[in-house]
Amino acid sequence: MGTDRFEPSTCAQSEFPPRFAEVVVPRRLHRSFTYSIPASLQSVVRVGTTVTVPFGSTTVSGIIVDLAVHPRIPRPPKGWRAILAVGHREDDALDPQLLSLARWAAEYYLAPLGQCLPLLLPPRSLQPPQMKFVLALEGRTGPGGHVSLNGLETEVLARLKKSKRGRTLSMLKRSLPYLTQDTLLSLLNRGLVKAVATDPVNQSMTQALGETKPGVQLAWQGKAGKPVAAAPEPLLRDIQESVIRRCRMPILVEAEEQVRTLVMVAAARMVLETNRRCLFITPEIRRACAIGDTLAAHWGARVALLHSGLSPAARVSTWQRIRSGRADVVIGTRSAVFAPLLNLGLIGVEEEESPSYKEEREPHYHAREVAWHRCEQEQAVLLLASGHASLETQEKVRLKGSLWSLPAEPSNVPIEVVDLAQSPFGSVLSGALLEGMRRTLDAGQRVVLYVNRRGYAPSLTCGACGNAPSCTRCSVPLMFSRQDRLLTCRYCGGRTAAPDRCLVCSGTEFRLIGFGTERLEEEVRSQFPSARILRRDRDEVGSRSKGMPSWEAMGTRSWDILIGTRLVLHEPAAQGSVLLGLPLADAGLHVPDFRAAERTYHSLLDAMALVEGQTGARAILQTFLPHHHVIRAIAEGRRDLFTNAELELRKALGYPPFASLIVLQVSGGDEPAVHRAIEQWATLFRKEVGLREEPGSGHAARSGSRVRLPIDVLGPVPAPVARLRGQYRWRLLVKTTEGAEARELVRRTLEDLSRLVRRRTLKFEVDVDPVDLG
Repeated sequence: MGTDRFEPSTCAQSEFPPRFAEVVVPRRLHRSFTYSIPASLQSVVRVGTTVTVPFGSTTVSGIIVDLAVHPRIPRPPKGWRAILAVGHREDDALDPQLLSLARWAAEYYLAPLGQCLPLLLPPRSLQPPQMKFVLALEGRTGPGGHVSLNGLETEVLARLKKSKRGRTLSMLKRSLPYLTQDTLLSLLNRGLVKAVATDPVNQSMTQALGETKPGVQLAWQGKAGKPVAAAPEPLLRDIQESVIRRCRMPILVEAEEQVRTLVMVAAARMVLETNRRCLFITPEIRRACAIGDTLAAHWGARVALLHSGLSPAARVSTWQRIRSGRADVVIGTRSAVFAPLLNLGLIGVEEEESPSYKEEREPHYHAREVAWHRCEQEQAVLLLASGHASLETQEKVRLKGSLWSLPAEPSNVPIEVVDLAQSPFGSVLSGALLEGMRRTLDAGQRVVLYVNRRGYAPSLTCGACGNAPSCTRCSVPLMFSRQDRLLTCRYCGGRTAAPDRCLVCSGTEFRLIGFGTERLEEEVRSQFPSARILRRDRDEVGSRSKGMPSWEAMGTRSWDILIGTRLVLHEPAAQGSVLLGLPLADAGLHVPDFRAAERTYHSLLDAMALVEGQTGARAILQTFLPHHHVIRAIAEGRRDLFTNAELELRKALGYPPFASLIVLQVSGGDEPAVHRAIEQWATLFRKEVGLREEPGSGHAARSGSRVRLPIDVLGPVPAPVARLRGQYRWRLLVKTTEGAEARELVRRTLEDLSRLVRRRTLKFEVDVDPVDLG
């Protein structure tokens, strides 16, 4: 009762009302399903309408993606199943441009349309509503002689006749245990009963409005009257011309956070003056609220904030306000890129390089790329902003767009590089760093120590046999925390007590491999017992009882030494220190990902910003890789050194921006079955790549000769974390300069694989343009 692929029909232009609808349901299915439309609903349904339909033995909500007078497929043996009810409001059909955006996302990211369409709706919109069945007029007056009823159907009508408010299927089954949904659908199709959908989200809206998840800052405090400095005039003219001409060329702005905010405010003003609307997205709720604070100071109630920290009811309310046109400026996080903002004039993407824009679950969309396509589709301006843009975006904008680099004053902070290979094994703080900390503290100034690794040590190993305790569900060593005497998995969060004896050889001596913020704090306290020391990492701020005192100390700057992970990089209270210590600057370089060097470089730049502009500021960088191009670029203050070396490496190895990547993954609880499936996928894909006919009408194509496409397939290999949460994972990595062709081959081989392999115990995943290969 479904169609695999379809083209929109011309039913909207027909003089006859639609009798059939193609409905997409929120399932991992690359197809739509055909339903008949009851006569009572034929005048209200439209493409984009949310409907409730029977699906198997249950009821689900779906979205109409096409309408037709005649069905596209033959009549099923049991007849057509009918739409039960229309969504919450008949006039809330999705906008055609948003439907087109969802279709593009499904095709580009090779995801089922049923998983992309819910992105266009507020939370819980596609949760099946509580269906109640009531008697229709004919059912109350009694069916005509032409209608025959069996005993069970007669019992159902009798019970519904006693209930004015109707009854749900579960209520009816209490006295009629053999009742099925098919019996009710039969009565529904004959007009004897009606289905009524309740809407618990909207019913509780007034009580739930404004409720939020605990611990999340949601609203901004307006700062009316705060003066706004002028942004660079040439840049503003470029933006203004693009807004007026509806130019779809992207504009990339590299600048400090404050300058980027000023540019966004100025751009929003230009767009609003043309009676169009603008959308801004950020990778974090914290930054969304900060920008929202500034925007609300200018436009008040015309600004809407949309992110996952809002309660479901508040998100529904905000979504409806945006949909109705009562919000002209929207600021939100990743999913806000799908906000129902009509007459769009600009999308601003703050911190465009952030990996948080990539959705970890299916569909694996990237909000920056979705924004890029949406701007092209709606003739809107794309404003990309960053303190240090990604190499991929820089290259893409250079080919098509304009790049504005507005760097801060050149850093004059001297950096001392300490080669840890020359220090005693296991040293946490070198002599140079300890001496620098003493001098800084003696002068009454503050020290920041940045290491992006929490816990006491990444792993614990037996001194006798070398065994390292690993997670029972994930193939990774457990992180040791001395404070709680616990071993913790960084991936699934599983915890267990640290053993007293080795589980393999019963040895009692253990060695610590590496160090994190907890061990660094212990070392610092032993060296500086009278200093006020504050640690800021996810473990420390994870609970209110631990987090609140340290937060207050952070805000009042009542500390001498601050130890932290990335949490401290964007804290205003962390700025103004005189000494920056980087105890393990190369830690991020050992991650198995081609972007590891770029991310390490960016995080070290952010750390350097904590001490820039301070009199007497200096930095001490400890590393095992003093000659690595990332370390040299930081130490010498040369961005070109990093950029040129990194691009040269990526070009030689065939990584973005010189090629596109697609990860194909099979996972499941049975490792041999996972391995067999990924081997089959590899065979299918390599056959398609090697035997593809040359396109066109040249001699090679006519003679049937074969050519090899510019596509490389690497693997199969286990994923870097080969077992995650009990699931074994094997991968293929596709490298290509022909993205569209490669995606088509992936789609075809996935369809072939699905026919060859039982998917009940296996999961096939496709990640187009992955941002994390770990």
